Amino acid sequence: MKSPFKSVVGCLLIALPLPLFAQSGFLNGSFDSPGLPIGQPMLALWSPGDTFVTGWTTALGYDGTYTGSVQYIRDQGHDPGGNSVELGYYFGTNAIEQTFTTVPDQWYLVSFWLATNAYNGPSAQLRVLAGGMWEDFQAPAGSGDSSEMGWEPHSFAFPSESDGTTTLWFGNLAGIAAIDAITIVAVPETRTFCLLGIGTLTFILLRRK
Repeated sequence: MKSPFKSVVGCLLIALPLPLFAQSGFLNGSFDSPGLPIGQPMLALWSPGDTFVTGWTTALGYDGTYTGSVQYIRDQGHDPGGNSVELGYYFGTNAIEQTFTTVPDQWYLVSFWLATNAYNGPSAQLRVLAGGMWEDFQAPAGSGDSSEMGWEPHSFAFPSESDGTTTLWFGNLAGIAAIDAITIVAVPETRTFCLLGIGTLTFILLRRK
């Protein structure tokens, strides 16, 4: 479900000193593996269950369908010369996901960069889901220049599953959403609960104001 406090909590988590974090079992958030050969700018992944991108699997979209393709893009990432993934290519509906090892019942923070396909201008909308929670994000409109995609940073806090693994899911809601440079960190439990309390108080104060 969607938490009314998670945006506040996410902002507070970002402000924490990095030494307080521990890495999760997540991998290939930059999408740079396996890569594409010179002369091949992209690869269309047309079906759910495709595991071409290391660590990732193409998946059904938010409405249970898989239309268009997930596009694996060479040399258009947030990191110069890196790769990225575009969801909903040909204006379809699809997703990509990764299941990774997590500490049971612990909070994590995922950070990522978001843009819209440069040549398909309408602003894309992205949904991120993990640990039974979700949040929607708006990407900037297409820039018309693949070397200046207008990448914007976002983050999302979620609790891990109790069985020791968690699935992180990215799916487009509208337009062609480009994602790159995904990182996940585990947040120490005592600090997380403290922040949740602060986040709740902040939310109440803002509502009263």
